[in-house]
Parts: sequence; C-alpha cells; structure tokens
Amino acid sequence: MDPSLNNTVQDENSVLLEDDQEQIISETLEESNLDETITDFPQTGIVRDRISVFEPENDSVISGPSSDNSVNEKSATTSLTNTIVKPTISIPSGMDKFNIFKNEYIAIRSNNLHVLRESKECKRLLDLKYNDLVFVINNIQTSVIFTSTISGFLQATKLQFGMSPVVVSIVSITIATYISLILSISKYYALDELKERIQLLREKYSLLLNEVDYNMDKLGPWSMKRIWKYENHEIKYEEWNLVKEDVNDRYNEIVNTKKELVTEYECIMDTKSRNHYHIKNKKLNLENRKKVYESEKKEVALETTIAMDKKAVAERAKLDNLELKHHSIVLSTEELDNWSFDADEWSSV
Repeated sequence: MDPSLNNTVQDENSVLLEDDQEQIISETLEESNLDETITDFPQTGIVRDRISVFEPENDSVISGPSSDNSVNEKSATTSLTNTIVKPTISIPSGMDKFNIFKNEYIAIRSNNLHVLRESKECKRLLDLKYNDLVFVINNIQTSVIFTSTISGFLQATKLQFGMSPVVVSIVSITIATYISLILSISKYYALDELKERIQLLREKYSLLLNEVDYNMDKLGPWSMKRIWKYENHEIKYEEWNLVKEDVNDRYNEIVNTKKELVTEYECIMDTKSRNHYHIKNKKLNLENRKKVYESEKKEVALETTIAMDKKAVAERAKLDNLELKHHSIVLSTEELDNWSFDADEWSSV
C-alpha cells in the first residue's frame, strides 16, 4: 500500500476520534447541568418530607428571611396590634366643636320641648275641668242665694200682699229643703275640695311651664348658626358649656317636679275624664280656628282696602309732586321701645 494513503486514513480517523470525544464531553456536561437543576426542586417522598422543604421548623434557619427581616416583621405586627387596640384620640377642631354643639343643642331643646308640650296638654285639660267644676259650683251657690232670698222676701211681705200663711210656709219649707239637698250633694261629691286641688295643681303646672320657658329662652340665642361666624370656636364652645350646665341642672329639677305633678294629675284625671276633655279640647280648638279664620279674612279685606287707597294716594301725590311721610301719625301705644331706628336697617344708624 501506498504510504501516503495510509497517512491520509490515519488523519481522518484521528479527526473522527476528536469529534466523538467532543460530543461525549458535551453530553456529559448537559447531564450534569440537568442533575443540578433537578436537585433544586423537592424530591418525591412522603408529604411531611416535601412540606419540610418549603416550611422549615421553628428551630431551623433553612431557606427563609434573614434574622433582621424577622425582627422587622415582629415589630410591624406589634405596632399594628397596638394601633388596633389603642386608637389615638384626635383633638376636635373648630368645626368638630361646632358639630358637637349642634348635636347637644338639638338634644337639649328636644327634651325641653317634650316636657313643655306634655305639661301644656295636662294644664289645658285641667283648665277645662276646672271651668266645668267652677260652673257647677257657681250655679249651686247662686241658686242657694236666690232661693233663700225669695224665701226671706215672702216671709217679710206676706201681710202686705195678703198671701195665705199656709202658702208662705209651704214655699219656705220647699226652699229650705232644696237648699239642704243641693248643699248635701255638693258636700258628698267634695266639689269644693276638688276645685281647690285642681287650682293648686294648675298653679304648680304654671310654675313648671315658667321654668321650661326660661330654659327655652336660654337656648334661644344659640339657635342661629351665624353667632359662630367670625368667632373663635374654642371660646364659643366654652361659653356654650356654661349655658349647657345651667340648662341641664334646671332640667333635672324640672323632671323631678314633673314626676310629682304627674302623680297628682293621674289621681285627679282618670282615663274617662282625660278622654272626655281631650275630645272637648279638640272641638274648642276647631271652633276657635274657625273664628280666627273669619277674623283673618276681615283683616285681609281691610289690608286690601288700605293698600288700594295708599296706591291711589301715591299716584295722586306723584302727579301733584307731593312728598309723603311713612306713618306721619303714630299712636303712643305703637311705641315698642325707645330706639329711634329700625334694627333691620343699619343704614339708619
């Protein structure tokens, strides 16, 4: 064989051997990389072993945040717990104090209005019953006075009029019997005592209503929002606290007094009497409203006539170039105060 041909074959074999070695090396490297990648994930096994890879025990420090991060998480949890359990209380601002005042004012005013409305209703029914009782007692006393006077007149003039003594005696006995009977009935029903009790209770209710009206007068100046405008809310709220304490103290006394008055009222006015006088009160209010409406219609008609006359006078004065003064004639009873200007017209000051 030719030596040159042998050398060529050997060279080709050496090249093939080198290619095979490089391929083997590359496959070995890929298998090693694949093994490393597989070992990064948890291996198959029981559930407890697989969980322990992702959730290490408390004593273990395998694969987790550093100690500094754990401390930060504990401090964050502690601060969050403290924030939830112990919330911080913010100091009310000016507008918050106005809102607090508004709620307090509405509550106090509603309480006083409730007592005022209920007390007025009770006193109104007492007034109606007192008027009926006075009417009955006055009729009894008037009839006794009238009949006794007639009896004395007949006794004194029986000779002048030539009346029979028997007739005069019968009339006198009849009148005396009537007087004793009617007075006995009045005493049996204790009309005079009941009248005095109702009158005393009416006076007590009048004093109670006066106290409630005083509370309403104390609350009255605070009913307008404009008094807080351009004012220091801190100082204004302190002023309101003083008024509130005074009104609340008086309200407590009013409630205690009302409790006693309601007890006496329940003893005098039973359910039947309350229903009777409640219906009577409704009827009287209806009649009074009708009368007021009739009066208002007459007043509107009069005001219309006055307005038309004033319009005609103003037009005539404008044509004649006359100057008219408002209320040139004023009665002395129309003067309400000594102020010389209208409070709503600041330009006149």
